[in-house]
Amino acid sequence: MRSRPAAATLIATLVLAPITVIGNAPVFDPAWPKSRNDQALASIWANTQAGDGVILQNSDQIFQYEFYGPLPTETLLIQNGWPPAEIDRAYESFIAGKRRIWLLNYGSDAVSAQRPRVEQRLAQTAVRSKVEGYQDASLSLYQLLGAGDAPVEARGARWTDGMTLTGLRWRARNAAPGGGLTLDLIWRAEARPSADYTLFVHLRRATDDARMAGDDAPPVAGTRPTTSWAPGEIITDTRALALPATLAPGQYRLVVGWYRYPTFERPSLAGSTETEIVLEAIELP
Repeated sequence: MRSRPAAATLIATLVLAPITVIGNAPVFDPAWPKSRNDQALASIWANTQAGDGVILQNSDQIFQYEFYGPLPTETLLIQNGWPPAEIDRAYESFIAGKRRIWLLNYGSDAVSAQRPRVEQRLAQTAVRSKVEGYQDASLSLYQLLGAGDAPVEARGARWTDGMTLTGLRWRARNAAPGGGLTLDLIWRAEARPSADYTLFVHLRRATDDARMAGDDAPPVAGTRPTTSWAPGEIITDTRALALPATLAPGQYRLVVGWYRYPTFERPSLAGSTETEIVLEAIELP
């Protein structure tokens, strides 16, 4: 005769198992738009390169990942509840020898103002080149930074509100379909700017000025708004552009300039009516 505890366990299992399956069924239903882990993982599949790695920020993702995965590259799953020191150790070990990191955020971590520890580490060692949103999930691509010991190419472009571009340093220069451009822009504050400006770096097609890739954001990932610049200060801002895999052969221009959000009013270059400069002319064979 079956004991009461064993019988109770069996009954609970029979009752709860269908509820669990039914409750999670939408997660794996292609018609259900929430999270769209299938699309996020498909994006990684379509764009992964040698030297890539994937970090799953929330260990609750493992069920979706196991259903829609695996991926063609090494994956790190951050366990919920790991202390910062353990996340740091796992992160440092994981990024060794890699060039790019895909970060798949999920649930509250995707929208929380307090960024998760692994995202804080990425901000210290990499620069984000693109982001895709999926309702309560987000997928970001980060370019890991090297030592930054490449030579600085001198520039001398001065905008009227006190921002002077003094130099450019390439960190990664893979100007090819599916490639990426990562560079340091070195600025000097001639005076304290009168407004908080957004810096834009765009790759545009030379024939019609169409934007092919770009990054618009305040300096240094928003941590150094231009009104915080002190006269004479040097500010290094690192930018990364992920180039589309469909980029066609032809002539392109890498341009940089500033605007004031939300009016999009642009400061001009000193002694000119122009508001942007060409950093580099690029030809794709």
